[in-house]
Order: sequence, then C-alpha cells, then structure tokens
Amino acid sequence: MKILEKKDFWQLTDMPVLFPINCFLIAENQELTLIDTGLNRSAKGILNTINNIGLPLTKIILTHAHIDHVGSLTKINAAFPDAEILIGKQEWSILQEQLNPSNSHTYSNYPYLTPLAVEPTGFLEDGDRINSLLIIETPGHTLGSISIFDQRHGYLVVGDLLQTRGGPAIAGDIRPVFPFPGKATWEPKIAIQSTEKILTFQPSLIACGHGDWLTDPNQKLSSLVTRAKKKLN
Repeated sequence: MKILEKKDFWQLTDMPVLFPINCFLIAENQELTLIDTGLNRSAKGILNTINNIGLPLTKIILTHAHIDHVGSLTKINAAFPDAEILIGKQEWSILQEQLNPSNSHTYSNYPYLTPLAVEPTGFLEDGDRINSLLIIETPGHTLGSISIFDQRHGYLVVGDLLQTRGGPAIAGDIRPVFPFPGKATWEPKIAIQSTEKILTFQPSLIACGHGDWLTDPNQKLSSLVTRAKKKLN
C-alpha cells in the first residue's frame, strides 16, 4: 500500500505499479472519513493506516458502486461497525433497479454496478454537507457518481470521473495504457459536463480513483475538457 499525505488527507494506493486503486482518508474533528474502500484485498492496508493515524473511523463514503471502490466494505464495516456508510442516492436507486431481473433489458448497456454486502446507513445528494465536506453530484462514469470537496483545503475527490494513470483523462476518454475506467464509463458527454461543473469550485488538488493526484489542476482540467469534446465530435 503506497501512502501519500497532505494536511488532514491521505491517499492510499493498492497495487501502485500494476493497477493503482486509490481510496482516501480525511481527518476532521478528531475523526476519520474513508472515501471508497478499494478491492477486498485493500482492507489490510486501509485498516493499518487508520490504526497508524490513531483516530476513529466514523464515516465511509462511496463515490460509486464499482467493485474496485466498494470491494473491502464488508471488512472495513466489521472493524468499525458504528461507522456510517454513505452513497449517492441516485447511485443506490440505479443499483436497486439493476438488480431487478425485470429491468435486465433496460440496463443491458449500462456498466455493471456491484451489489453492496452491507446496507448503507444514508444517501447523499448534491449540496449535502458532512462537516467541511461538500457533496457534488458528478454523473458520467456512472449515473449516480459523486465527488467530495473538502472546503477547508480545496481538495476534491472525484472517484472515476477523472483518471491520471495512463495519462490524465475524463471518464470515457479511453487511454490505451490504462483503458479500464474509460471502458467502464456510462456516458462520456455527461462526464464532460460534470468536469466543467467541478471547475467552478476551483480546487487546489484533485484526487481520482486511479493514478496520482493533480495539484493546481484547473488549467489541466480545461485542456482535458477541450480534448474530450474534440474526441466526441
């Protein structure tokens, strides 16, 4: 597990060389919030990092319901059974519809979402706040994807709306060196709109599900929007 740290913020990367999968810890009010849980194998590294920080985990936020973001939820929940489990309201709704066999035709072309082994304790919508964390609905990679903006420091966690592994790209803009997030994307055009939306927050740092974080990201985001629009046209 590779760990990068900034003030009140940790990026934890499982399999950093072969297939980097990120999750994040944010400290506030002497408590920790975990954003995404990686794969099942990621649990040990996550729990060790929480133990080393020395603060209790009280919240788990899931950016979307793909296996590499919810994979160790059961193990993390077992270690911290009182921690809230939060996911986008829209993502949860789509997941329930997708699991209904009568909807199989409707969602035949929609990227498969992973059923959660643990029931969420709450659902998040655009504009919700958890202490200093602002929830931003950023559909595109999935219909119900959310991003989390730490208003204290300007850090923005975007799940798979963006990737930096294989070259920075908006979801749906497939990078041949690391094509997986792009290929698993629901609607590239909507992802571009969500990227334009997060630009309005002027983040100081953007962290994504796969690859290193971006510092001073706003000019880079603008160029990614231009690139993605050209590829769609």
